[in-house]
Amino acid sequence: MKAIFGRHKALVFFVAVIFAAVIFGVFGRGDKIEETIFVQKSDIRSVVSVTGRVAPAAEVDLSFEKTGRVTSVRSEIGSSVFAGQIILSISAGDIFANKSQAEARLATEEARLLKIKMGAKPEEIAVYESKRDSAINSVALARASYVEEIVAVRSAGEEAVHKNADAFFSNPNSSSPQLNLPVRDSSARTTLQFDRMRIEGVLILWTDSAKNFNAEDDLNGAVETLFINLNDIKSFLERLSLVINSLEPSSSLPSATLDLYRQSISTARGNVLDAISSLQSKKDAYEKALAARDIAERELTLSKTGATKEDILIQEAVILEARSQIDLYNAELSKYSIRAPFSGVVADLDAEVGETVSAGSPVVSLISRARFEIEAFVPEVDIARIKKGALASVTLDAYGEDEMFAATVADIRPTATILEGVPTYLTTFIFANDDPRILSGMTANVEIIVDEKKGVLVVPQRAIESRDENKFVQALISGEVVEIEVTTGLRSAEGEIEIVSGLREGDKVLVSPR
Repeated sequence: MKAIFGRHKALVFFVAVIFAAVIFGVFGRGDKIEETIFVQKSDIRSVVSVTGRVAPAAEVDLSFEKTGRVTSVRSEIGSSVFAGQIILSISAGDIFANKSQAEARLATEEARLLKIKMGAKPEEIAVYESKRDSAINSVALARASYVEEIVAVRSAGEEAVHKNADAFFSNPNSSSPQLNLPVRDSSARTTLQFDRMRIEGVLILWTDSAKNFNAEDDLNGAVETLFINLNDIKSFLERLSLVINSLEPSSSLPSATLDLYRQSISTARGNVLDAISSLQSKKDAYEKALAARDIAERELTLSKTGATKEDILIQEAVILEARSQIDLYNAELSKYSIRAPFSGVVADLDAEVGETVSAGSPVVSLISRARFEIEAFVPEVDIARIKKGALASVTLDAYGEDEMFAATVADIRPTATILEGVPTYLTTFIFANDDPRILSGMTANVEIIVDEKKGVLVVPQRAIESRDENKFVQALISGEVVEIEVTTGLRSAEGEIEIVSGLREGDKVLVSPR
């Protein structure tokens, strides 16, 4: 019985050993199975991968140089425009009117040149004589009015000083006038007293010159001096006004009195400003009359004597001046319209007819129809490997990874931008070809080719073991695993690495070294 049990026990043990061997063969050797590959030649490229956004190659925000009311909107968002096309305009009625006058004057001067070259008929000469006589009479009237204005302006200046300003001085007409206001600023007091003494000398000269002033006197010198004197009086009154306005009411200077002081000096300043403006108007009118008389006399002379070469040149110069005036108006009119600086598409338009827009405020956004570009930030660790002109392959999230677009590195900004604590450099890529599917704002995945080699030995990067700054692979030679030191080169984004030395084509290496 014991023998039978012993034999049965031996059989069970034998079966168990066989089962264990099978289990070990199936599972136990799984850790020992090694993946092997043959070293082979292939093409390899090293790339830098970044993500960016598509942007138009040219984009600009446009605004008016003038403030005004929108009179016309000739485009809309999404519409195409060509270079120079007007997109928006604001009201410029006065400029158009002035331009029309300038164009009429040009036509008149061109007709006059034609007449100069042809000569005048007797009846035309009579017309020129009448025109000349009328111009001479206009000069006389303008001069008389001019002289009257000079006298009136002098009176206004004298009144502003004697009637208004002198109320605040003691002995104002002396060589030592004293300011009778409670002014703490001694410098301001001294300046005003000196100004009053100096202006008194000007007023005395006015009185002396007025005695001998008549219509035959030369007005130019007198008026230029008068303008200088009036501006001196204006400055004196402004300084006096500042002092009076700085005063505070007190027991010796009630508010009502102070208000009268301020009103008085304000009236004086206004009268002097009006006098300066009126004198300038009379001066302009007189000079205009003189110019008209000179033209009339020249026309009469030309009609009688016929045109000389010099006369023709003079008239041609007048025509050139008239044309330049039109050019000036055209330049001014350009400030009242927004024109497309390049052919493109209106991306945004924020203005409507009748709306008032401010100068300098962007109202139109224009993007080009030319090739789009990609803007991406390249980390500091990769930027040294990228050069202008480097090729890149691009995929757009909108179309998936199977749709590839070619691009090149166009520009690398030299200054860093810190993103999440990492220095990066804005890099611009230009698409190699226009494609209507590319739209501004799309997300772009860019792989920049920084190096590329063809027909070199490559192995998977996970076949390389690094140790003490050296690199090794486990090779199968005659069935034995042998460790071989290798020199590596380029790494690809696909996980391959170039073998520069240490292996030959056809060598068998382990992908997962022991």
